[in-house]
Order: sequence, then C-alpha cells, then structure tokens
Amino acid sequence: MRVNELAGQVARLLKNQDAIIFLGAGVSLGTQEEQEAGLGLPSSTKLAKMIAEEFKIPFREGRSELDGIAALAAEEASDVSSVKAFVADAILDEAEAPLRTHEALARVAPPLVLTTNYDDLYEKALGDRGVRHGKIVHQGQLSAPAGRPRVVKLHGDATDHTTLVLTGEDYMRWETEAAGLVTDVTANFQRSPCVFIGYSLRDPNLRRIVGLVRSRLGEAARRHLALVHEIDPEDAARFGDGVRFVQGDATEFLEMLADLSVQEDPPAFDLAEEERTLEKLIQTERIEDGLESCKRLQEELERRGSASTAAQKWVDLATAAEASGDSRVAAVARTRAGGLYLEAGEESSAESSLEQALNHARAANMPRQEREIVPWLYQARLSGGNYYRFLQDTDEALRTDGDRALPDRPYELRSGRAEAKEALGDDDGALSELEAALEHAPREEVFVRAQLRCSAARILATQAEWNAAREELDRAAAELSSVPSPNTNDAERRRGEALVNLVRANIHRALGEDQRAVELYEGCEVTFTDTGDAALAISALRGAIYCKQMMGDFELGSARARLQDRLRTSSEYRRIEETEQEGVTALAAGRLAEARGSLLRAMTAAHTVHDSGRERGIRHWYADVLMAAGDAASAFQQYVLAGDENNSIETAGRLTRLVAGDPTTFDRLMVDTTDAAFEDSLPTRNAALAALRSVSDVLPATVLETLAERLTSMDELPAGFWADRNLLSEAAKLAEEVAPLLTDAQALEVGRGIVRAVRRTDCFHATYGHLCSALSALAVNHPDVVDRLEVPLERLGRLVGEDLINDTRNAMAALVNLARVGHQGAREKALELARSGNTPWHTRWRHWLGDTSEAELSTTIRAILPQAIDRVRQTETGFQYGVGGLSPMFFKDWNLPGEVRAEVANVLSRAAVDTSALIRDRQEAATFLGYKADELGDEGRQQAIQALLSLLTEEVEVHPVARSIDNPLSAMIMNVGQPDDIKAAAAYSLLRLSGSMSDDQRRLLMREIEKLRASQVEAMGVSVSGGLRLFEPATAEEQSWLQTRLLLLMNAPHPTVRDNAAKCLGLMVEEGSLESDPELVDTLLHMASSALVSDRAGAASALARSRNQEGWDTPDVSAALDTLRQDRSYEVRSVASRYDGTDAGTPTGTSGV
Repeated sequence: MRVNELAGQVARLLKNQDAIIFLGAGVSLGTQEEQEAGLGLPSSTKLAKMIAEEFKIPFREGRSELDGIAALAAEEASDVSSVKAFVADAILDEAEAPLRTHEALARVAPPLVLTTNYDDLYEKALGDRGVRHGKIVHQGQLSAPAGRPRVVKLHGDATDHTTLVLTGEDYMRWETEAAGLVTDVTANFQRSPCVFIGYSLRDPNLRRIVGLVRSRLGEAARRHLALVHEIDPEDAARFGDGVRFVQGDATEFLEMLADLSVQEDPPAFDLAEEERTLEKLIQTERIEDGLESCKRLQEELERRGSASTAAQKWVDLATAAEASGDSRVAAVARTRAGGLYLEAGEESSAESSLEQALNHARAANMPRQEREIVPWLYQARLSGGNYYRFLQDTDEALRTDGDRALPDRPYELRSGRAEAKEALGDDDGALSELEAALEHAPREEVFVRAQLRCSAARILATQAEWNAAREELDRAAAELSSVPSPNTNDAERRRGEALVNLVRANIHRALGEDQRAVELYEGCEVTFTDTGDAALAISALRGAIYCKQMMGDFELGSARARLQDRLRTSSEYRRIEETEQEGVTALAAGRLAEARGSLLRAMTAAHTVHDSGRERGIRHWYADVLMAAGDAASAFQQYVLAGDENNSIETAGRLTRLVAGDPTTFDRLMVDTTDAAFEDSLPTRNAALAALRSVSDVLPATVLETLAERLTSMDELPAGFWADRNLLSEAAKLAEEVAPLLTDAQALEVGRGIVRAVRRTDCFHATYGHLCSALSALAVNHPDVVDRLEVPLERLGRLVGEDLINDTRNAMAALVNLARVGHQGAREKALELARSGNTPWHTRWRHWLGDTSEAELSTTIRAILPQAIDRVRQTETGFQYGVGGLSPMFFKDWNLPGEVRAEVANVLSRAAVDTSALIRDRQEAATFLGYKADELGDEGRQQAIQALLSLLTEEVEVHPVARSIDNPLSAMIMNVGQPDDIKAAAAYSLLRLSGSMSDDQRRLLMREIEKLRASQVEAMGVSVSGGLRLFEPATAEEQSWLQTRLLLLMNAPHPTVRDNAAKCLGLMVEEGSLESDPELVDTLLHMASSALVSDRAGAASALARSRNQEGWDTPDVSAALDTLRQDRSYEVRSVASRYDGTDAGTPTGTSGV
C-alpha cells in the first residue's frame, strides 16, 4: 500500500468515525526545513543525552534508552520528580509552535487522538483553528464533554511534570494505576482500527501498546495500520498480522489526509434559510404550517446523516405546540422526533419523546396516532434497555387486550418480551414467550419462525440443554423444508436454513467440535453474503476464524481482512460495538448503572446476531460492573459463563468469606458451578473447574461427593493445546487439590480415572504433568489404595524419558511418591530411571529414594553451585540473561556433606553481596544460608552473618541487565527481582542465624527489621514472620521486641503475613520461647473468627499448639478451638485437631515430593 492509498483509506474511515489516530514522537520532530528553522522537539535519544549531561550520568551512544537513563538520573538525584521536571521544561522550551504535521491533523480534527508524546503541539494547533477539544491525562477526565475531539495523553503531559510516565518503574505502575484509562483505550481499539503515525518499528512505546491490546483482547483484537519511515521485514514480523505497515513520510501523509478530508459536496439545500423559516413560524405561532417546514428539514438532515438534529427540530415544534395548547400537532411532532431518535440510536430521548406523544394523542383523541406510537414506544424501551418498564407496559396491554395488543403482528410483542426476560436473567420466562410467539407466527413466515426457534435453541444451549437445543433446531429445519414453495420466498427459506446452521455451528463450537463448526460457519457466511445479512455473515466469519485457531490454523490473513471490511460496512455490528464501548467507558468512569444498562443492551444485540464470541466478551465487562458494584456472587457467575478463568479464581477466593456469613449462598453457588464444570460449554467448564480448585478447601460435602463421582471419568475430557480445549488439565489439577478431602473409596475411583487418562497418547504434553501430580497427591494422601490401582509404570517411565515440559519431573515425582508409600514396582522403575543418567535431577531422584552417597551429593553440589548463582553472563555485545533451571534451593532438602559445608557457605556468602549478579540469584543465595544455618559450621555461619548484615544495611545495587530491559513488564516475567526481595531474604536468614550473632549484631538486626516493616512489602512480612520462630530472645528487651513484631505482623494487611506470623507464634509458645501476652491472645481470637480461611488456619495452628502452655490456656481459647475443630475448611479443622488427636474428618497420608 502506498501513502496516497493509505490516506484515502483513513479519510474514508474517519468520515464514518471509524478510526483512531495514534501519534508517536516522530510527529513532533519536524521536517528538515523545520529543524533548520529551530522548530521541532528533541528525539528520545537526544533527550536521554540531555538528562545524562544534566545529572552527570554516563551515556552509551546507541545503547542507552530514555527510561533507563531517567531511572539512573532519579537514583543519582534521589528524586524522580526533579528528573521529570527537567524533561518537561526541555520539552516546553522547544515546543513553541505547532509543526506542519500538527496543523494538518488539526484541519481533520479526528474524534479521538491517542498519543504517548509529552508535548502539547497538537492541542495548540486545534486551539489555533478554534476547535474546542477535551484533553485527557488522568482516568478521572474520561467523562470529558461528548461531541468534541478528544486527545488522550497516555504517558502524561509536559504542562504537569508529575503526570509523566518516564522511568521503567513508571511503566510498570502505569497499567495498574491507570486501569480506567487502559480499559477505555482497549475498548476503543476493539471498536475501531488504529492508525499509528510517528513511530519506528523499534519504538518500545509501539511494542508496549500493541502488546497490551493484544494481551487483553486476544481474538477480538483488530488489525491496525502504521505509517513508518522505513520498514525492516524482521522487525515487522514481530508484530504478526496484527499491524499492517506502510512506508512513508508523516508530514506528507497528514497533509494529504487533510486535503482529502475537507473535500465536501456543495450544499443542494439552503439549510440555514429553512431553519430561519421554522423559527419565524414558531415565533408567530403558525404551528400548523411548522409541520411542513419540519418535514423539509427532516428530509435534508436525514440525507446528511443527521437524524438526531432532525429530531431536535421536531422537538422545537412540539414545545411550541405544547405552549399554545395544540395537543394534535404536539402528538405528531413528538412522534416524528421519537422515530428519528430511534433511527439515531438515542433510545433514551426516543422513549421520552414517544411517552409525551402518547399522552398528547390521548388528550387529542387520536386513536390512530396512538396505534402508531405504541410499537415505537415498545421498541424504544426495549432497545434502550428499559426492560422492566417494557414488561410492565406489555403485561398491562396483554391483560387488557390479550394477544390483540399488537393486532398486526402479535408474535413481535411476544418476541420482544422474550428478549427482555432473557436480558433480566429469566431464561425460562423467555422460552415461554418464544413458545407463545410461535403460536401466532404464520407458517409462511419461515424466516421469522426460524428466528424464534433459533433464539429458543440459543437459550437452551446457554442452559447446557444441548439435546433440547438440537431438537428445537431440528424442528426449525423441518418447518423450512415442509412449507410448499409457492407459499414462501426461496431467499427467506435460504436465510432460515443458514440461521439454523449458524446456531448449530455455535453449539459445535461450544462443545469443542471445531471441524464441524467450521464447515457450517463457512456455508453460512456464503449464504448470508448473498442475502445481504451482513451482521449474520460477520458472526459466521468470526466463528470460523476462532475455530480454525483452535484447530491450529493460523493462516487467516485473508479471512481477517474480509472480516475487517465487513465490520466497516455493518451498521448493526457498529451499533453493538458502540453500545459496548459506551458501557466500558461508563465503567471506567465509575458510572455503574449506566455501564450495566449499556452492556446489557450490547449483549442482547449480540444475541440477535448469534455471535457467541462477542457475547462472551461483553459478558466479561458486565461481570466487571457487578464486581465494581460489590455483587461478587453475581459477578462470579458471569465470569464463569464468560469462560474467564483468572477472574473466576479471584472472585471465588473472595466468595470464601460468604462461608462464615452466608454459607447457604456459597453452597448454592458451588453446586451451580459444579454443574457448569461438567455440562456447560468448554470455556465455561474450564473456568468453573479452575474456580472449584481455588476453593476446594471449603467446598460443601455434597459438592465434594459430586466432584469425586465426576472426576472418575476425567479420562474422557478433551486435552487440546488451547485452554478452552483442555479440560483434562484443569480436572487433574482439581483432583490434586481435593485428594486430601476424599475418602479411600472415592480416591480409588478417581485414581482409576487418572490412570486411564495417563495411558492416553493424544493429550497436549503439559496435561500429563498435571495428571502425574494428581497421582502423586493420591499416593501421598491415600497410601492404602495405591496397590489397588493398576499404575501404568511403563507409561510413566516413557513420560520421564520424553523430557517434555513438566512431564519428566512430575512423572518421576509420581513414581517416587508411589515408591515411598510402599509400591514395589514403582520403586524398581524409579530406581531404574534415576540410575540411567548423571544429571543433578537424577541425583536428586536417587536421593529421594535413599540411593546416594555423601561423595555423590558433594560432587553434584559442586556442579550446581556455579550455575545456580550466575545466570547473567557478560558477552562482547553486552549482558546475556538466561533463566536457569537450578538454584541453591534445588538441594534444600539434602543434608550437606561435611566436606562441602565450608565451600557452600563461602560461595553463597560471596554471591549474596556480588553486585554483578542478579538480585534473584543473590536472593536465592541469601535464603539458602538461613535455611541451612545449622549445617554451615561456626566459621561458615559467621561468614554468612557478615554478608547478610551488609545486604540488610546497605543500598542494593541493581544489575545493569535489569536496567537495559526494553519492556519493564518483562522484568517480572524474567524474575529479575527487586531490591526489597533480597532485603527480605537477608532478614529471614539472619533471624535463623540469630543464635550465632553477637549482642550488637542482634540489636542491629532488630533495628533494620523495624525499617523493613515500615515499607509494608508483602515479601518482607512473610520472610520476617517465617524467621522470627528461630529468634530466641535473650533479654527482656528482646522479648518485648519479639512480641511487638508478632503483634504487628498479625495485624498486617496481607493475609499470608498474618497466617505465617500466627503459625510462628504457636511454634514459639510450644517451644517455650515466648511468654503469654493478653494482646497476642486477643489478636489470635480475632483471627479465629475471621471470614478468611487463611486467618482461621493461622489462629488454629497457634491456639492448638499453645493450649497447654501456662498463661495461654484460657476458656476463650478452649471455646475458639472447639469452634475451629468444626470449621467448614478442612485445613482449619485439620490444624485445630492435629495436636490433640482429634479426627479432622478426612484421612491424611505421609508427606510427598
């Protein structure tokens, strides 16, 4: 594509308000002539060099990036604000006047411009042309006045330096802190294609934005356009087919776009003169004559695509008629206005106008006008989402007139009522209305009847009534073939047959039968294209693309291009997207009632065109609205229906609080979720299984019984590559979680299902890893059933040898755990495999089986250590980072042989303070020193203490590779680590080493830990609470300090910290190292009554361990323990009962590996 072709395409898109302009830094650099004239802004490289010079930071030509230099400057200045202020001043000093690019774009004034630029040159250009616009920098500004061009400054505005997103840390925080803005932007990207201008292929901002949108929208992501100065095929390939690149100059393109956009046909109608005529007629109270003037204005304004403006003219006339008491003209004018508002998609205005029209028609005794108004009013209420009022009105009409309420087409009234009831969640009521509609729909109206039956089939499929849905479609197909040809239009018959096949395809898709679905979708698309049903053709094409992806077909460029072309020309689909966008924007701005209404309307519209993928995406946003409104139970149900695994898990965790306050509601939700997990569509089943796994500890007995029964046939579940097509993995993970809760009889049947699944050879490889983990869990928790399982030893052996992701280790762990509970065959197979190689993993397996010598362990440890603490290597071109599979914690459960103890202490002590190593490696080294404190020897412990104290008290330097990462989010993916992590590890290990420390060192440690707590970092709280147990107070001062620390940690905001602290307290009381304290007891009792399982489990551990200790065994403690032993959670019951011999209600086995 050439630049002029791109300009033409974008001009056409903008004419239909169907494009987003996205400006990059290149737009503000200026042409060569402008730069020579002193105009234009500095490039990012030049700006980085200016920062380096100002803050005395080394600058590496060609290697230093702006965010990295800015971060270094912030460290140097100890103040990121001063760096941002410097950058803002540098930008504003140069940004004196708009460039040709900005002036050209201001002539176009697109409705939405996004930019990562800090400057305000485009806004100045708009101001110079007198264009009023809204500038959005914060998500709180999203509700800027409608109808004006919006400029969204994603990375801040130089006029307020505090808003700038500049350093790597800023970028990491941005997506979370600007969640509303990100949501709004993502929704816009889903609605319209974006045109990137002023970015290079290597611009990190372009990669971040495209990657963010792709990660959030997945298959719904549209294809975008990008004008770049030069195209490098290798760089372009990284974007896949999500962006089409065109080579050209930004200034030339924008000026060409401006010239194309301002070309308009000369007016054929003097609109201003006719408006003056209407105004005079109104002023002189010639209301009757105003009717003809309004008709002429409506005709012209509709020709210009301004139905809403035409409606306003009728409203003006109606207002004048009402003032003069002319109800007849007022009724006509309000009716016309209502119809036009409906045409414009402004349902709220339409409803209001038509209500007034109906009142005027009744006052003027105009029955014919009333009959004209009522269907429109019903439509306005229905399209506007006023479902309750629509049902109320039609209930009254049906009571009064029966099915004569709409004498021309009574089935339309029933169909509308079905739509309203479905939107309000009354699926059974909707099916009843559809049945009534079919009774009135004439047999020759074949397409209407097919629509009604297809709607019924879609609702039945939503209820997982698959057979009933197919039977309804069969009836529709039979009707279509049975009506004689003379009585029906052949095109209508073809439309009906295609509609039936579209819904059939959706059912096949929901059940994972992708090949059959694709065949039906492709046939539907051809038919709907021929019959002009653009929206239905789009639904079929979207369905075919999705299913082909599920089948591994990614050669979809032509199909995607065809889809984008059709989306641009379908007003029905555009209305769905716009309504969804309205809902998402309202959600981002916190207007929840508005968001709910818009999203319900969008979902209803998606139902109308039978687009199950679009409906699923809208349902996700709808669940977000419910969650924001505090209705976690309803949100959970919607997330599960949408197939949103992550949010289903997160919301299920919140629902565990219902167990204490409203167990009936929680139980009902879990029963429904269990049904969905084994009966619904594949995406819903996947989310339901994941949610059940996340709350397995508190599931009601009835659900556990049902799960145990269903999991026995897990081997029949699909196990494909995509999550939506791999239920077996989720079922295996669920079986692993519920293993401790099953009876031996249940475990035996579930185990047989797992064994049959392991024998399958058609699963995605990671699935076998989950199955092996589930088998391990059964062996550990139910050792008595192992010999009754026909364990596929040879199959497990082959999995160990295949070296697939997760399978090798998990398969071997399964064999080892089976061996540890007495399975002789498993032991023989495990030993055979463990002795077949000499890798660290083989040594580890043999160690688990008791088949190693100290000499072998020493050799392996010496081999592991260099790899485990040196994952960054310096090369000629810079630093190379590799994720190591090993760390010092690899041999944490090994007894260190005497000959390597000093060597381990020496190597890891030096690694912990080595600034050339990654923080993650240093953290692992520091943690291991504490973990193995008892095995290091006196000299090794002293060496470790010195190293760890320096880590705790000095500022942690970040390795250069962490600063050079292009995308800050990848730092999290690569697990580079943060400075706080290593300090937390050092604190933990020093607490474990405290018995070997001097008094001064102990006091220093105590002071530094107080500083750590102040930072409120979760990792620190967990580490400190985990290490406090081994801190033995030697003085009253230390005793007081210890009690204060535990009290603070048990009141920390993070549940994990509270749980860990309480468990440590119990151990210390049991060991006699902590004296009784009323405040600590009160805190434990408060945790014991918490709605959070983790709080109750921590309190149960502490109270059970301390119950026989002096000062701790009070009546309140005894009462709390009695309650905890009857807790809903197996974990809580188990912990509360563990130390007095009470049965927790479920068998437990030995520990596993």
